[in-house]
Amino acid sequence: MRRYVVLGSLLLVVFNSIASAETPAATSFKVPKHAPLLLNVPAGWKKLPPEVPNPPDAPGISFRLVSIEPAGPNSVSFFFTATKDKSDDDALKKIATASSMEFVGGSVEKAVNLKPIDGDQTHGFYATFTDASADPGRYACVTTFIVRAGDGQIFGNIMHPKNSVNQKAALDMIRTAAFGAATTQPASTQPVTVRMTSPDHKWVLLFDLPGAEEADTRFSPNGKAAQLSTGSESGIVCTAFIEPAENAGDARAVRKFYWDREQKAPIRYSNVRMSGDANLAVLRFSTFGVNPNVHGYLVHEGTWIDIHLSRPNGTNADSQTMDAAVKSARFESADTK
Repeated sequence: MRRYVVLGSLLLVVFNSIASAETPAATSFKVPKHAPLLLNVPAGWKKLPPEVPNPPDAPGISFRLVSIEPAGPNSVSFFFTATKDKSDDDALKKIATASSMEFVGGSVEKAVNLKPIDGDQTHGFYATFTDASADPGRYACVTTFIVRAGDGQIFGNIMHPKNSVNQKAALDMIRTAAFGAATTQPASTQPVTVRMTSPDHKWVLLFDLPGAEEADTRFSPNGKAAQLSTGSESGIVCTAFIEPAENAGDARAVRKFYWDREQKAPIRYSNVRMSGDANLAVLRFSTFGVNPNVHGYLVHEGTWIDIHLSRPNGTNADSQTMDAAVKSARFESADTK
C-alpha cells in the first residue's frame, strides 16, 4: 500500500486528503534560526514531513502539503523548503531557472518560461512544465517556484494534473506567505478515536490519538491490504497499515520483519528501544537524533498491523503521547456502533 510518485528527482509519498473550499487557515512552520513561516493552508490539506527527515544542522526546513481527490482533476502534492536567506531579483531568476532545468528535457515546453509571483510581502518567480511522455500518470505537470519574503526564502515544487484548481491554491499560498510570529491555539489534549476498517470489512482497528484529524481507510486494488494516514493538532503524523501476514508468528515476529526491512533505508537511527509482548510489540527510535518515532505491531485474523507515529523535532512529551496511542490499540466488529 506504500505508493510512490516520481517526477524528475522528486520522490513523494501520496496520502489521501480531500480539498475543501473553506477559508484557508494560517499554519505556522518552524524555520531554524529564523521567524516561523506562515502559510494560508486550505482546509483539508495535510501537513506532512518530508520523506527524508530534516537534519538538525540543516539551514532550512522542508515540508509537504498534499490535497488529493481520488480519481479527480485537482490532486496536488506541494513540496517546499523555507530558509533564512535573501536574494536580489537577478539571483532569484538564476535560482529559478537552474532549479527548473531538470524538467525541461522531458517536458512539452522544452524551455523555462518564468512568470512573476508577487504578493504584499513576497516577490519571486515560477514555471510550469507538462510531462511529454505518453503516460504521465496522476501528475502530468510540475510547477517550480522560488519567492523572497522579507529576509527569508521559500522554494520548491508543486505536482499537479493539467488545469488543476489546486495549483492556483498552492500558488496563492506562496503569494501570501510571510515570516513572523503566529497566533495559534494550543493543541488539543482530548483523545480522538481513530478508526481503520479491515480489508475484508469485518472488523475495525481503533486507537486513541489526541487532536487527530478525521481520516478514511484506503484499500489496495486487490482488496487484501488497507492504509490510513492522518495528522494531529500537535504535529504528530500517523500512518497505519493492515496487510496479509507474511508468515506465522506473533506481534514480535511482525516487528522483526518490518524492522529488518526499515533498517535498509538510508536513514540514521538512534535511541532504538523495543518493548511489549506477543500481543503488542512496540518499537521506538529517533531519526537524525531529533525525530522520535513509535511503531506498534499487532496480529489479527490473518493480518499484520503496523501503526507508525512520528513527530518531526519532537519532545519527550510527544514520545509519551505516541506510546500511549499505540498501547490503546484494540479491535471491534465492523457493525459495532
